[in-house]
Amino acid sequence: MVIVDTETTDSWEWFFMHLSNILLDERPITFISDQNVGLLEALPKVLPTTYHYFCLQHLKANLRDRFSGPSFNNTFRSRIVFLFSSCVYALTVGCFNQCLKELQDEGKGIVCRFLSNLPYDKWTNAYFKGQKYGELHSNVVESFNLWIRQARRLPTTKMIDSIRLKIMDLMSRMREQAKIWNTFLCPKMDSTLVNALKSGRTWLVSHSSDHVFEVQSRSSVSVDLLNRTCSCYQWQLNGFLCAHAVAAIQKSGGDLYASMEPFYYTNKFKACYAESVYPIPTVKKPFVAIDDLVVLPPICKKPPGRPRKNRIPSRVKKIRRVQCGICEKYSHNRKTCNETLP
Repeated sequence: MVIVDTETTDSWEWFFMHLSNILLDERPITFISDQNVGLLEALPKVLPTTYHYFCLQHLKANLRDRFSGPSFNNTFRSRIVFLFSSCVYALTVGCFNQCLKELQDEGKGIVCRFLSNLPYDKWTNAYFKGQKYGELHSNVVESFNLWIRQARRLPTTKMIDSIRLKIMDLMSRMREQAKIWNTFLCPKMDSTLVNALKSGRTWLVSHSSDHVFEVQSRSSVSVDLLNRTCSCYQWQLNGFLCAHAVAAIQKSGGDLYASMEPFYYTNKFKACYAESVYPIPTVKKPFVAIDDLVVLPPICKKPPGRPRKNRIPSRVKKIRRVQCGICEKYSHNRKTCNETLP
């Protein structure tokens, strides 16, 4: 956790540099973000091997804003957003191209300009090469910000301590909750597996080779157990067995649990919350003279108006940084420059 003045490229680079020290090399990492400009510039510099996906909710809000004004009614905006979502959810390149053509035909030049700065591998299922386990949004970030909304208004030290208390309590509650789980998978994923077993109970499964099967459900699909792929693309997209893969594994006599990502296991969930955040007692601490430990406020000019309490929604606009025309340094202008003139 870090507190910075603004979300600049320098701030993100510093944060990613320290984050890289605790990330495991053997696990591919995917970031889902609202396209903050500083993050877009810093991430490929510090963590070039990670994947980056743009939050669908922010993209839809940005697209809807492009069609603001009296010329477009709400029905048309909703139609454009629906077609855009269809492009995002398309699982194959062919299906994506079909949805994209329909979107461009209805959205015309506005849509084309909007998509011109969006690489396909950053916002579509069909082109994305990383693993995001079915996630398309940064909802967890928005939920966390709402969760700490009251703490964000406090002074820095009080804010950190308030967040620490909330996380300490959360870790404890999650540990207690997981103690009663007696399934190999987390309860929600165990229920998903049971439903997949029920769905594939009547399907016909045929051998093609030692590890390739054809599953005849409503449509015929191909399942490759060695490469963990299914032609329905749900297995690759979610990292969890689709109903076709479950049917093929049962036909082969394999282990269902061994063919899915271990992050869905109950023991992995318990490991996430195994560590405790310990209290920081202040009772009977030795007296320290206040002059010895004084944290001075940063040297900055207070902006006009009341302090902002709500987060600024992302609209993918690059923020212009104030730069001095004399010394060419940032955060001040010519009038407030203290550099000696040559």
